[in-house]
Amino acid sequence: MRDWLVANGMPPDKAKVIHYGIETEPYSHPKANLREMWNLDGHAVIGSIGRLEPRKGHQYLIEAMPELCRRIPGALLLIAGHDPWGYGKTLRQLTAKLGVEDKVRMVGFQDDVVSFLNAIDVFAFATTSEGFGQVLVEAMAAAKPVVASKVPPLTEIAEDGYTALLVDPEKPTAFADALSRILDRSIDRQQLGQRARQRVETHFTAEKMAAATVTLYEEVCGQISALRSLA
Repeated sequence: MRDWLVANGMPPDKAKVIHYGIETEPYSHPKANLREMWNLDGHAVIGSIGRLEPRKGHQYLIEAMPELCRRIPGALLLIAGHDPWGYGKTLRQLTAKLGVEDKVRMVGFQDDVVSFLNAIDVFAFATTSEGFGQVLVEAMAAAKPVVASKVPPLTEIAEDGYTALLVDPEKPTAFADALSRILDRSIDRQQLGQRARQRVETHFTAEKMAAATVTLYEEVCGQISALRSLA
């Protein structure tokens, strides 16, 4: 984010980034057992959240499913998000074309994100551009292993190979490979998820966001006071 500000004309010494923060505790306490309610037992469940629109990259996850299902026969993709422009029809046509209608479920807008995240085995985020990526922080707070596009600012949130697997955007085969490595346990997904949660607790909490904001205001007020004293 700081690099983006500088690239768009902000002097380096004037750029200050305060990352968005969340309350992490609720992500360990789902209100509903969606895994049971949606009959997900026996499946290797991949979840993604985002508006149904091309920029969010759901089509790349769907295109990854034939290869992923070849490697992980029980794989099931859940796509959560509202459909303001009717793009869901295009995504459903794609699932039919690829023969994965029974491997992809579009579950609509979810007002209980915590329960959704706790119902899945791995979170996938194939967005091609993002303002921040709050949903990635939320998935990490739920201690879920993550596969996401290697685009800024997601590269500021997660550390490739340590708190997530980051892959080239718009590459279904890259997503299929990374997801299969997590689901077949070639990678310790529990450890990956725990590291992800620790990173959120260290860098992306509401408390840290508030403290950084207060500090910035104090710095600015101090500079204003100093200027006034010279006037």
